[in-house]
Amino acid sequence: MNDLFAFTLGPESDSGQRLRDYLAAMVRFEYVQAARTRLTCSVTAISLVVWVSAVWPRILPALVCRIAWVTWMITFGSLLAACALEPAFYKKKMACLSRLGAPPVTAVSPGVENPPG
Repeated sequence: MNDLFAFTLGPESDSGQRLRDYLAAMVRFEYVQAARTRLTCSVTAISLVVWVSAVWPRILPALVCRIAWVTWMITFGSLLAACALEPAFYKKKMACLSRLGAPPVTAVSPGVENPPG
């Protein structure tokens, strides 16, 4: 996530602000996506403890089983919230991208005609 090289956008302009908005929306979407991934892995790991406590109840102490169940419920609820929020952040990112417009044409490949305008 911190692999982005530093760059400047020049003077405050409308296109610079749109790029800032897009980059901020993209970072927020990536955070939600990473949280969903971490929560999925956490639910999977906690589910193993819950499964062991359900199949072999005498292996684990009752307090550990109770803590595993409560942790699983909280983590699963958080996972559902992250899954519900991810499409909204994706739509925000794509809306910012659409406001950004087409990239400027700086070079044309050989054999391709220049676009009008």
